[in-house]
Amino acid sequence: MLGVAIFAFQALIGRLPFDIAEAETELMEGSMVEYSGPKLALFKFTHMAKLMVYGSLLVSIFAPWGSGLPAPLNLFALLAKLLLLVLVVTLVAATHARYRIDQAIRYYGGLLGLSLVALLLALYGY
Repeated sequence: MLGVAIFAFQALIGRLPFDIAEAETELMEGSMVEYSGPKLALFKFTHMAKLMVYGSLLVSIFAPWGSGLPAPLNLFALLAKLLLLVLVVTLVAATHARYRIDQAIRYYGGLLGLSLVALLLALYGY
């Protein structure tokens, strides 16, 4: 289930392989062509904040290892797991090309199949 969540996380935050909405008008900067300076920085900051917030939610739900530690160590464990997740997401964004619509639909279909298998395994106690 953790693997399915990590792969779906990449698509949820709309990082590079899955930013299909920006791919149609990509000659300049995509949908952000009207924005420059502080407004563009605010949009990019919200994308990074979305990565951190959703990433910390994913890490605390699907990887709760180290949550029983004392307060400062618990925070450091969460930040280390979040740093590892952000590193994986950034590496995938840097090494994969943007998906076409049909490739993204096949990807989502594969994730749906994997999540159904994981759900069946969870129902039977594995």
